Amino acid sequence: MSHQTNSTGSPAAFGKIVSDANYASHKSPAGASSESKRKFNMNTPSFQPSVLGLTGKFAALLPKLKDIPTFVPSGLEQSASGNDISAFGSRKFNVSTPSFTPSNPYDNFSATSGAAEFSLDGFHSHETANSAGGDQLHISQINLAGTPKIQQQNPYLASTGTPGATPLSSNAASAFMYGLGTPNYPLNYHLYAPAPPPRLAASLNSYETNVNAMFIPNDLRETITKRNEATLQTLGHLSLPDHVGNYHSLVPIDTTFDQVSKVFEKPSSVYKVMSNVDGLPYALRRIELGNEGQITSELVFQTVKKWRRLNSPNVVRLKDAFTSVAFDSQEPSLCLAYDYYPLSNTLQEQHITRKLGVKLESITEGLLWNYTIQLVNALITIHKDGLYAGRSLSSSKVIVTNKNRVRLAAVCVDDILEFETVEERAKTEGKTKTILELQQHDIRLLGSLLTELTTTCLPALLRGEFDEDLVSRLKTCSNKVFSEDWIDALRKLSEAETDFSLEDFYKEHLSLRALDLLNGLQDLSDYFEGHLLSEVENGRLFRLLAKLTSLIDRTEREADIGGNAFVLRLFRDFVFHARDEAGKPAVDLTRILVNLNKLDVGVDEKILLVSSEEDTCMIVSYKEVKDILELSFRAVYRGG
Repeated sequence: MSHQTNSTGSPAAFGKIVSDANYASHKSPAGASSESKRKFNMNTPSFQPSVLGLTGKFAALLPKLKDIPTFVPSGLEQSASGNDISAFGSRKFNVSTPSFTPSNPYDNFSATSGAAEFSLDGFHSHETANSAGGDQLHISQINLAGTPKIQQQNPYLASTGTPGATPLSSNAASAFMYGLGTPNYPLNYHLYAPAPPPRLAASLNSYETNVNAMFIPNDLRETITKRNEATLQTLGHLSLPDHVGNYHSLVPIDTTFDQVSKVFEKPSSVYKVMSNVDGLPYALRRIELGNEGQITSELVFQTVKKWRRLNSPNVVRLKDAFTSVAFDSQEPSLCLAYDYYPLSNTLQEQHITRKLGVKLESITEGLLWNYTIQLVNALITIHKDGLYAGRSLSSSKVIVTNKNRVRLAAVCVDDILEFETVEERAKTEGKTKTILELQQHDIRLLGSLLTELTTTCLPALLRGEFDEDLVSRLKTCSNKVFSEDWIDALRKLSEAETDFSLEDFYKEHLSLRALDLLNGLQDLSDYFEGHLLSEVENGRLFRLLAKLTSLIDRTEREADIGGNAFVLRLFRDFVFHARDEAGKPAVDLTRILVNLNKLDVGVDEKILLVSSEEDTCMIVSYKEVKDILELSFRAVYRGG
């Protein structure tokens, strides 16, 4: 990308003038002033222009603040004049200003007049704040919930935190607030160079290998690293409680930002938390009960123990359920802690509603059969334990945790919220009949969920509940072709009656297709096992290096290992400090791995160890070095 600027005000023009002046200082005639010679000559240190240290001669080359065009961030609507941002009143947004103070969206999610609101394109606020610069807004500082302003640094700039640093965009600021941005010290996802294209890769013999085959693939390593980073991520200066029950370090992970859940019809949010009991991360779902929905009886939580014992690969296990006033001292909240799956998406985010920075995955019939098998498996396990899934069978409550792997992520909520209603029905109709009716309703909810996923191939206006009109629209208006078997399966799930059996449905429609899912899982298992074997070797060599390094720099008196440490230092230099024939440092990963493997095995091959001063040399075998290493390590271990 190229930027065309005025030649008199651009950095390039500035550098040209300095170079010409420097050149003139050496090529000036004898009558030139000594002042210019003293300023520009080869003996002076390198010239580094600074905004604060410019002389009057070059000050005129700087762009004027009034000449900087007004910058309007994407996602903010402009007023009729095109210069003012409507969301910020009549104030202008300028890239030269140093700080920006958005309102905290967790103080109020509503989009009513006078309240703070949030959109995926950036922060909007109906309030205007006074800034030090008069009419300018600033964007390099973020003020969260009335806390003191903190300097948000860009870790990718060479000089962060300076007035001249590039400010965060509105999307970057919103991503930082909600845990989607990078921390101050981001992990390096490119530790290894990617493998070359096949046409550029050198041909290898049958007994040869390359470096890339010794480590896990870059995309898999990056995915695992990002998940680890999301698991350990913390955000300070948020208007959230420090502790909620036995959990702390709350990080918002719910990207819907709806004040009221459309599924539970109550204000709801999800956080990543850490447990004080076992130190593991969990997903904490908070549901605001309000004054009318307060829980006064412990009987409401009687099914929690059943859910905690339930073990299904397609149900997120419930860890704990309790009420807390940590969020609001006046109104209690229902809190449910589940196992945490980092960077997981809901089915809604995966296939229906576009998520920031994530491309929607297209629905296919094979994927629908895959989801159906897993969800039916979850329901069979739940129903066998005398439970029901309820409203957890919705697109916003089923999460995709891995490639095509789905889990119910909001179980037990209905058991608590609808406890009184279910109890009243059980008194009049009988508990067994009530549970059976709720389980039959689960099957119809499953049919509605699969119908919603199926109709994503239709325009939004043509979507709806399953009926014969929808079937005709799927055949005529859909950009995908669905088989009669899938349409028939949808019809049976959506119109399930009291005599419907999930086991019979599985035998009729899913038994053979489950083999395809089984084959895919076995292939995935072989894939991970193959890469795990390579990492096992890396772990073995890492332990060897840890043992070797822990002994090399210990004093002889401390370790009581005599001259053994000197032998180990010579071997370290032999492996890692090798030089070629010209005396230049030679780094060969293959040679390092070969020597470490020989040391770990203890082969009888002889090697020549020479000190860096070349005044000492000895001939030893890998086996002798290994014996010295083991004896020295045991001596240190006993001494410790």
